[in-house]
Amino acid sequence: MRKIKKKPLVFIILLLVMVFIGTTFALFYSNVVIPNQFKTRIYDVKIEEEFYDTWGTKKVSFVNNEDGVDVIIRYNYNEVWKDTSNNLLDANPGGVGVIKTWVNNGTTTSTQPGYLGYHDGWCYLEKVVKGGDTLQILDSIQLSGGSISSSSSSSLYKDYNLIFNYEAIQATPKAIKEIWGKDIEINGDDITWK
Repeated sequence: MRKIKKKPLVFIILLLVMVFIGTTFALFYSNVVIPNQFKTRIYDVKIEEEFYDTWGTKKVSFVNNEDGVDVIIRYNYNEVWKDTSNNLLDANPGGVGVIKTWVNNGTTTSTQPGYLGYHDGWCYLEKVVKGGDTLQILDSIQLSGGSISSSSSSSLYKDYNLIFNYEAIQATPKAIKEIWGKDIEINGDDITWK
């Protein structure tokens, strides 16, 4: 009979020891969560347009902010004509066109910079735009040829808008391949599109 009484007593003592150890562990254990945040350099590319008169001078440049990461830019543009009633007109109403004087590698040219013949609707710049840099692509526009009156009425054109769209990506071949699906080689500031 004596052995039977010891077994419950040993069991109770072991249970108390386990509760004591568990309580002690809980008192000395703490859980700290430290967020592991990665901050990337921000790039904020803007398009800057300068107008000096109603026609003739319109400068367009891409500007990367001072603290920005180096980027590669692709762009396209739309031309929108409106009459005096603010109605959209067909492109080149009355045969009027707009001559654009582009800037490519620092020199003015009639050839649009970055047009590489991909036929995907984008022009790909061949220079890296570094943080704090400005890259000018358009120097001026001017009307050419035709009549500015509508053939169906006496109303004249009112507005011509040259609207630029662009995308900028970190200047690494891997980023360009993953996002735009293009292979490139970067040598200093120069980009070779393959």
